[in-house]
Amino acid sequence: MDPAPLPRIGPVEGVLEVVRRGLKTGTNKLGLLLVLLDVARERIEDNRPVSREELVDRTLHLHWQHGRPYGEMELRQMQARKARMDGSVATDTTVMQQVHRLRRFLRDTGHGGVRDYSFPVVLHRVVDPGWETALGKARRAIAKDLWRNPVKRLQNLPGRSEPFLYTVVGNQMQFLPDVPRQLAKYSDVLKPLIQFEFAQLAARASGEHRKDRTFDLRRHLFRSERAMIPPGIREGLIGLQNNRCVYTGRPLSSDPELDHVIPWARTPLSHIENLVMTRRSVNREKSDSLLGPVLVNKWLDHVAREPRRIWQLAD
Repeated sequence: MDPAPLPRIGPVEGVLEVVRRGLKTGTNKLGLLLVLLDVARERIEDNRPVSREELVDRTLHLHWQHGRPYGEMELRQMQARKARMDGSVATDTTVMQQVHRLRRFLRDTGHGGVRDYSFPVVLHRVVDPGWETALGKARRAIAKDLWRNPVKRLQNLPGRSEPFLYTVVGNQMQFLPDVPRQLAKYSDVLKPLIQFEFAQLAARASGEHRKDRTFDLRRHLFRSERAMIPPGIREGLIGLQNNRCVYTGRPLSSDPELDHVIPWARTPLSHIENLVMTRRSVNREKSDSLLGPVLVNKWLDHVAREPRRIWQLAD
């Protein structure tokens, strides 16, 4: 008599099972989970498919800052060493090999000063045909590996075969019904757990596990600590805004709050252009949401109105 089939696993339980029991010799699966947590927030309303190209760019965005040296060390994210078809040996995940190659390209072509910015800022600032060629090659390599390994194997849990997060059709991923809402709802709980496990794997792969560096590595990899904004910046922003909220145009309250226009929870940008002073009620309501087109234009108008004063304030 065949044993009774296991009940279908839910998305949150499935994520926790991947973190706890999934077979992992590197960070590929955990990296994909972190990307999916961010993508899910944008799929709650329409649950549109996720293209392979979008996953590649978000994967690069996530891992770009992992290429920063940890002291004098270049961190690895894969414990195993895998033989390639050409006889060479891969000592790190494909995405990190490509990240390091792109960072070396920027260094060698005079763009090294932008390497430690977030990936979207790098894309905006670097205008170089050679960079576009190198970036296209990296995207193709990451796409091939991403689709073959974590995308197709993430949901393979011991004793279970049914998908619990998404299905794959061709070059697109489709979240199962209600999965985006569930992932978004529990993202603030799941993300730190995944990041901690990610840091543990990176520590083991890099030989740092004996030094109890996991918490420090997590801060390094994910920049979990916000930079403290000096009071002078806050006062200067109030002056730039003529004591009015950029979003509503209303006078600022007696105790205004600093807001990251592009939320810190989505990308750690504390550049002066990404900071405004708002009324406390507006800041609480906005939380970590992205702005709609009308508010984006108000923000852009604010940045473009007096760029020299903004630069002086940044200095």
